Amino acid sequence: MELDQQPADKVSKLFRAISKKESLNLFLLAKDGIEAESSAPQKVGLSRKMYYTRLRQLVDAGLVSRYGNRYSHTVLGRIIYQEYVLSLFERIKDTKQLEMIEILKHAGRFSDYDIDNFVAKIMNAASSSVSRNGTISPPKIEIFWSYEASASKIARCVDLARNTIVFATRFYNETLINTILLKAKSRVDVRILADVGMVTHYLEMEKKGLQMLDKNAAERMNVVKDPWYPSSVNRRVTSVPFSMMLIDGKEAGVELVDSSSPQKFTGALYTNDEGICKQLMDFYDKLWLQASDNVPEKSSR
Repeated sequence: MELDQQPADKVSKLFRAISKKESLNLFLLAKDGIEAESSAPQKVGLSRKMYYTRLRQLVDAGLVSRYGNRYSHTVLGRIIYQEYVLSLFERIKDTKQLEMIEILKHAGRFSDYDIDNFVAKIMNAASSSVSRNGTISPPKIEIFWSYEASASKIARCVDLARNTIVFATRFYNETLINTILLKAKSRVDVRILADVGMVTHYLEMEKKGLQMLDKNAAERMNVVKDPWYPSSVNRRVTSVPFSMMLIDGKEAGVELVDSSSPQKFTGALYTNDEGICKQLMDFYDKLWLQASDNVPEKSSR
């Protein structure tokens, strides 16, 4: 039987990156983030050379990356941490029970079926214990490849929001606007970042069919500029690189953009991963600070 070397090489690289005790400790610390500061080696009890060597190995393996002024798990690192490292720690706690099963196996008094059942009971007990503690419940990830399915997912998430809705969009969807407006009335804090290209595009379309002598023209233009006008929704305009959504800081959605055709919707990823939600929130806050309350007079999509 031949082994596909490419996946084996990648897995081997991951194991090597955390094979040393110092590397593993840094990887565990990266869950909550390691401050990128000159005193970091001293804080974790390593020499500067050892610290930066081990940290570089984690970065090169794709397990850790720098986000702002902190080194934290990448998405891959987060999955490895939750599904494998913590799970392995739990299995180590069961070492004595596993040794007893090994003795029974060598005694030859139990069938392979019985041995498998013994092992399954230990594994299920450990998994249930960990899930109850909330320690390693793997993050849920969904991907939608059609805009309709993605919009439907957003609407469901918005409907379940209890405290905050944070939204950035490159696409106009009246159904979602109405859903968010309805939720805003229930005292949920809502922030919207509208893509400047999207807004100016609809402004130009409206101007072509709008008779400026119409007594309702000004009001209609206000609605086009800001579909949430005159509600209390906080809305700003900026260049949105990709659509994103955050619900109560616990559910996140991010648009997958095809660089060869960026204006079209390609897909979207939704997850309840805590690390991804935090990173997206940090990124959103930066966009929010750079955004404007008004639509620029001249802009191109």
